[in-house]
Amino acid sequence: MSALRRWPALLVILMAAAPGAQPAAAIDVSEDVPVPAGTAAIAQELGLDTVPDRARFVGEVTRLVHDSLDRKNAPPEALRQRLRRMTIEGRSTERVPVPLTTSVWGEAVFHRQFAPVDLIATILGDRQASLLCHGLSSLDTETLQYLGDHPPILTSLYQSSAAAFGAFAGSLHIRGDRVVPPGGNAAIELWEAVVGQKVTSPDRFVTALFAQADGRVAYLYDSISQLDSARRAFALGLWIADPAVRLDAMKGLTTAWVGELRAWRLQTQPFTRPPYDAASMLMRMRVDPSGAPAPPFSLVLWTHAVESLDLPSDPAGLLARTNEREIGAAWLVETTGGPDMRQRADRLDQIAFGQRAFASASAADMPDVLVALRAFPRYRMLMLTLDRMGIKTPSVYAAAARRATNLSALSQGRAFVATAEFQGALALLSRMVIVRTIPEARAEALAARLVALPLTADGRYEGAVTKWLAEDLRPAIGRAGTMEASLVAALSGPAASATAPRLQWEGQPYRLDLGAAERRRLERVREKQGGPPIDLALDLADAARTLASPSLTLDQLQATTTRLQVIASDHAGELKRVEASSESLPSNVDPPQNVRDGLGKAVDEVMKSSVARDVRRAARVAGPLVDLSDDVAAQTLASIAYAIDIGDPGGPALLAGDVSRRHDFGFREENEERRVRTPWALPHRDVTPGQPWHVDGSLLGLDVALAPLALRRVNTDRVPAAPTLVSTAREALAQSVALMNPFALDNAGRDAIAEAITRGERRVAALLSDPKSLDLVADAIEMDGGRRRATAWALVHEPDQAASMFSLRELLQLGDPGRDVDLGPWGMAALLSSGCLCTEMPPLGRPLTVAGRPQLGLTAGSVADLNLHVARMMNELGLPAPLAKYVLGAAVQDFMDEVRPTDADDWLTLARAARLLSRERIEDYIAAVTAGGPLVPDNTTVAESAR
Repeated sequence: MSALRRWPALLVILMAAAPGAQPAAAIDVSEDVPVPAGTAAIAQELGLDTVPDRARFVGEVTRLVHDSLDRKNAPPEALRQRLRRMTIEGRSTERVPVPLTTSVWGEAVFHRQFAPVDLIATILGDRQASLLCHGLSSLDTETLQYLGDHPPILTSLYQSSAAAFGAFAGSLHIRGDRVVPPGGNAAIELWEAVVGQKVTSPDRFVTALFAQADGRVAYLYDSISQLDSARRAFALGLWIADPAVRLDAMKGLTTAWVGELRAWRLQTQPFTRPPYDAASMLMRMRVDPSGAPAPPFSLVLWTHAVESLDLPSDPAGLLARTNEREIGAAWLVETTGGPDMRQRADRLDQIAFGQRAFASASAADMPDVLVALRAFPRYRMLMLTLDRMGIKTPSVYAAAARRATNLSALSQGRAFVATAEFQGALALLSRMVIVRTIPEARAEALAARLVALPLTADGRYEGAVTKWLAEDLRPAIGRAGTMEASLVAALSGPAASATAPRLQWEGQPYRLDLGAAERRRLERVREKQGGPPIDLALDLADAARTLASPSLTLDQLQATTTRLQVIASDHAGELKRVEASSESLPSNVDPPQNVRDGLGKAVDEVMKSSVARDVRRAARVAGPLVDLSDDVAAQTLASIAYAIDIGDPGGPALLAGDVSRRHDFGFREENEERRVRTPWALPHRDVTPGQPWHVDGSLLGLDVALAPLALRRVNTDRVPAAPTLVSTAREALAQSVALMNPFALDNAGRDAIAEAITRGERRVAALLSDPKSLDLVADAIEMDGGRRRATAWALVHEPDQAASMFSLRELLQLGDPGRDVDLGPWGMAALLSSGCLCTEMPPLGRPLTVAGRPQLGLTAGSVADLNLHVARMMNELGLPAPLAKYVLGAAVQDFMDEVRPTDADDWLTLARAARLLSRERIEDYIAAVTAGGPLVPDNTTVAESAR
């Protein structure tokens, strides 16, 4: 994370920050200096939408003004002149804290003395000084005190290592004239070997740390510092028993780390981090409490998993070596490094997937595990969907990988039909697990049957998928009339029981019925899509099987003829609409087969056979008819997969009819590797100019691609201003709503969250009367030193602002919701942070560890405060927990329209803005839910009242 966001603190009055500190010490490490023009004027001059707090002001502006040499802003000298002019003309009496004193800055940095009123302009007008100031702003009190008492260190840092210090100083801790490195005493020998200096000589250690390898060693130091204790032990090798082996592992990690970051431009962009770098890998790695890697941890397994993309023909043979070793941090860094960003992303997700899906796999399962791991980069969404369904049996993953390989080898025309059938069927099954229609164990059996369906050498399912729907899936979901109706009911979730929550809203009785609301929505979407029901495919396949039977009788032929005539007549209008929807396809998508013409030809041929009483001739129609049924199944399953995630039936996505017809699997890709990957890649919306909007990639995971459609704008009485959130942040927020499962939200979790936040607020409120207890509170949430000191300053100078220094996530932790409470369903999308199609509650400090990567939107995805605030308000209003998703569908849209962070890493502004969502707004959102949503009028209650 960028140092600015991570330590958004500016200086501090030491009497409040450190119990027992003397006033003289406070003067040594901090000074409140005038801002003659005022903080608002300075912020406006710098082009900031949000004025940073006084407590954090200097740390914020030094980061924002000098975050990049590539930024199109005024050169330092011009900036200094502008600020000096504002200083002369300004009349504000505002003061802000600056780390160290004017005299120390004059002696150690600028080598001249000047008045405090000139200090801010002088620092901001010098990039090296600004970076140094930002680093100092992130330090804890004792460390800052030490540096203030040793000006030569400051001079050295200013002259040679300002960028590295500005970015990574927050991880530096000096206690009792010695450096306390990440990992504590157990890691001292390791760090001394890496840095080349003793921790008992802080002057030399600090200077060497930030100078080595142009700051890259400092990045390693900082990254390990920000890990939780178990992952920190893994990175440092503290789980390795042999000290000599541990030391060699640490040296290997450092060498690999520095080598991976060769192209990183620290001097020009000190607060930017490489996407999908080794630090991201260490954040994701699963380990046990000692730091040992969690299974599967075989070095042999993982070495073979990443050495090729092709599925191994003899996985057991590759794993036959008996000299087992475990993967370590150095190996991970070497493996996840390299200049190819896509490959780095693959490796990160590949390892996270393997540890998540196969933690309980046995030794006998390892060959299948290897196949699944090899398959992941090419068939990502297939592997992630099976993982999402809770499937744990490695053989199912291996069989699915082999089926994907078969499908990817097909010619373009055959590939579309077979891939759409397979992926569409699996997408439906995955959805049924999410909405609790089918339990995970049964879903695994159904998935195993699906991936094992026979596929001909030329890529035909020949009715196998429709047979699976009729004979395997339908018994698992029950009958609701037609197969289409059965699917819609199963995809909607169970109907509300007699014990469903009931409530009064605006004087009217309602009951919660998630299944009924979703069923109505799906029915309306399917109607607007305008295509035939899935029953058409099943009927055609059944007719083809009848005609292909060697015991076909004349009576059966005549009955089948009549049946096909009725089918053609009943579905003529729907098939004509399908033809019309194919007229606006993107240029790289081939139109599907004309089902109406194909059905007409089949009916004509069967009629001729029936008139001629020639059953042998009729049998020849079976082949084209079963192919036609596969075509219809492919198109209809794709349509239903879209219907699940297309959002509001009245939304703009359905104005063009069935947009699933535009889906692009990428079969026309000229690059062979891209052509293989794209049908299984994470889907995304394509808005290429001159092309109708459509989705590229897999049919699996469409909820991620169509996430913005899960949002809705309830307040239409105003025109929102242009958003300041970067597009990746908006995507992350929308995905968090799309992946939130209302069936997993319960009132017990809602209440635990609300009660814990209230307890946390009490602890923070008590600081106003007992500021010396700040350290205890800050320790409990692992608050960084800079924000800790900023909070202490606010308690003295702006007590009404002190509470806003804490996020709701931190208040939740302070209030301790209890270990039995599953916070994951209330969290944020974990696709980029953990690589899964799920939500997770971001751990404490996550916004700091992921900052500096605006192209991924990780910071916004690490702030769960809006979700937590909604949970709390639901508790206050006595509303059922599952409604939180529907509230957030509107709240996130408004939040994105209105929030004004200073930059992509300004997590604290996001956290503060979340609390501004008023009760009145939430009541508006709930009112919208009563109009066709999951709150349905409770007629039973009305009837009982009448009696």
